[in-house]
Amino acid sequence: MFESSAPFALFDYFRVPYERAPRLAAGDPGAETVAARGQEARLMWPTQASLGSEGRRAGPHFLGSIPIFGRILGDAQMRALMRRCGGAWTSTDVVRDKRTSAVSAVWRRDDGSAFLPFDPNELISNFWTERYLDLLRPAVSARINSLARRGYYPLRPLLPRSLQLSLRRSYRHVQSKSRFPRWPVEAALHDLYRLLFDLVVGVAGRPVPHIAAWPGAWSWALVLTHDVEGNVGYTNLRRLLQVELDAGYRSSWNFVPRNGYDVESGLVDDLRSDGFEVGVHGLYHDGRDLSSPAVLRRRLPLIREYAERWQAKGFRSPATLRSATLMPLMGFDYDSSYTDTAPFEPQAGGCCTWLPYMIEDLVELPITLTQDHIF
Repeated sequence: MFESSAPFALFDYFRVPYERAPRLAAGDPGAETVAARGQEARLMWPTQASLGSEGRRAGPHFLGSIPIFGRILGDAQMRALMRRCGGAWTSTDVVRDKRTSAVSAVWRRDDGSAFLPFDPNELISNFWTERYLDLLRPAVSARINSLARRGYYPLRPLLPRSLQLSLRRSYRHVQSKSRFPRWPVEAALHDLYRLLFDLVVGVAGRPVPHIAAWPGAWSWALVLTHDVEGNVGYTNLRRLLQVELDAGYRSSWNFVPRNGYDVESGLVDDLRSDGFEVGVHGLYHDGRDLSSPAVLRRRLPLIREYAERWQAKGFRSPATLRSATLMPLMGFDYDSSYTDTAPFEPQAGGCCTWLPYMIEDLVELPITLTQDHIF
């Protein structure tokens, strides 16, 4: 059993058993601590107070090949913390800035302890919620992109489909200049998981029990979803539905309540009775549901009305335009608007994981299949 002075996102996510033990931090002012019960060695990192008063600009920095998107303490601040912790410490893994200059390090103590110059909880959260984008893109650039999206989607219904695709493909050449997240796979978050597990194993001196990514002997899972965006898709729904029935598959059908077609209650009943699921795909498919708190407040009553009518537990935002702040307010059990890596989506980014995770009380099911209309 492990003990921790503070919540530890790695343990919470992988269900590693541990107990909160605030007393562990009492002897290490300015540091949070994880330790195996009965062991002297500890994994430590700066408290929020330490990072708030002394932390460098949040990044990006690099620990080997792993990008560090979060606040980080420099060597002088780390040395001050380690003097208060006591013991003989040695710098091991160097943290560098984007110019490859050394700015900090992971330190190890003679008893096997390790001290991180950053808060691992902050790093994990910044990947899941895409806050790392604030560190990669200038505020002006982000604002311009946001305004461009808001201007484009109200006009999109008036544009021929061929022109829409042409504009998207042209924009792809601009998006392709981004170096992070990598495409088609970005493993940065999983590399961070591995680093943290290696450090925990090192201080514990034994393997760490945790829930495996896949149950039993399985190594992957397939989730089938369909976004029924307009009348053409709705009219041809049963043709694709029959293919899945014949093949023995079941999927989720995400309907738009108000976008040129009416979802028959009988169809919803048939889908549910055959083992399919129904989800909500925005209100109008105009990309504005999550554009601001004010817009969501106006639209949410109708979204919830349709969700309850269809007994829908899941949501996917049109064009995957998303907000980690607003989505948990919608009242769904799960969302599937994030992509593991999405440099070519209208809202470029990605959560950098192909495994489900939590955004507050909302389960996020990342999309991993690249949409082919951009090529």
